[in-house]
Amino acid sequence: MSAEDHLVELGGRIRALRAEQGLTLQMIAERTGLSSSMVSMVERGRTSPSIGTLIAISSALGVHMADLFELDLDAARDVVQRAAEHQIVETANGVLRRLVQVDPRRGLELVVNEYEPGTASAVQVTHHGGHEYGYVLEGDLTVELQNTEHRLAPGDSIAFESTRSHRIVNRGRRRARAVWVNLSPRRPAVSDGRALPPSRCQDNPANREVAMSGTLTGKTALVTGGNRGLGRAMAVAMAEAGADIVIWGRDAAALDRAAAEVRATGRRCLAQSVEVTDSGRVSAAAAEAWQQSGRVDVAVNSAGVLLIQPATETSDADWAAVMDANLTGLFYCCRAFGERMLAQGGGKIVNVASNFGLHGGAGWSAYAASKAGVIGLSKSLAWEWAPAVTVNVIAPGAFYTDMNSHLLDDPQIMAAVEGNTPLGRVGDPPELGPLAVMLAGAGSDFMTGAVISVDGGVIKP
Repeated sequence: MSAEDHLVELGGRIRALRAEQGLTLQMIAERTGLSSSMVSMVERGRTSPSIGTLIAISSALGVHMADLFELDLDAARDVVQRAAEHQIVETANGVLRRLVQVDPRRGLELVVNEYEPGTASAVQVTHHGGHEYGYVLEGDLTVELQNTEHRLAPGDSIAFESTRSHRIVNRGRRRARAVWVNLSPRRPAVSDGRALPPSRCQDNPANREVAMSGTLTGKTALVTGGNRGLGRAMAVAMAEAGADIVIWGRDAAALDRAAAEVRATGRRCLAQSVEVTDSGRVSAAAAEAWQQSGRVDVAVNSAGVLLIQPATETSDADWAAVMDANLTGLFYCCRAFGERMLAQGGGKIVNVASNFGLHGGAGWSAYAASKAGVIGLSKSLAWEWAPAVTVNVIAPGAFYTDMNSHLLDDPQIMAAVEGNTPLGRVGDPPELGPLAVMLAGAGSDFMTGAVISVDGGVIKP
């Protein structure tokens, strides 16, 4: 069986185990701290997962990692395992991974990795539960560990907690080989003996990568739709950058969870239940936010709804509901925020549109029209309120959120979206965080009326 066939078979077993338990891609992503797009690519055999990724996924599914490979742990095993019996897979990043021993009961994996020049264990740094121990057999390797680089020569070894962000790179001119021992964390068991799933890595402040830390210190940012999805990710990112946060949303339970996540960063958070299509409530909530915070420096309008439906089947009520939530409600918010920012002498507004507002799409008439309206409104306000208040737009492409998970959980739809994206995947909400921080801070001081597309490189006509 080829390496590609092994990956497809492995992904199929993961998908089957997930389906048996009624879990969505988003649920696995939340339990592992991986992006939903990464989980999807693993399931479809599009990428070769690292041992750490397999540890995280198997724990989230409540199974041993050996179950993903259909290894019979109860069968009698020879003391010696021959080289021909090893599972060998070439990862998407060009690393040849030889799985030498796996002992799920002790949480141990022994692998030998071969790194050709210019290859790495992952595209970017990753983290997961457990510990790693490495020993270089030949060649030179660089281990990027929590913003510090450690260069290893033959005979050198390294040990670290896998919760620390890390990546292994061969920057030399010849092949490198290393032995890695991976110890997965011991977890309490449920009644049937399976391991409990790990908590979300992104909910653990100790595991967060804090980008641009302190760049928003002393500021207050308000995020509509901040209780879930993209809004929540941007609210947390701005809190990690030092801002106090005001969150607007409709779901009380989701508001509480998002507020707790913000407060876990050490910042203050005011959570307000607001329906943005209610002009009176928007004005009252804005007044309360300004009164309690003293001033609001940044407002991110992320609240909205999704509708995919042929134009001929879109009723007057359907059209009105989309326009009310995505455009009229956003106008109410801009008006309430803008008048207060002008009165206080300045501020920044960031409106979330969509790449569909730039290029449209069959079945997206109401949604695309509403988001194109957001872009036009934002450009007009940028002229009207300059120079005191800047107004910029983020136009996301396909990001995996609870609003569209019912679509992206379909393997065919996910494959079509990823196939139409130069970067070959959908976005993960935390990836918008650094951009939100930049637009909220000094990095956008000479920007207004800009539309920034974040869609993996989708070509627009």
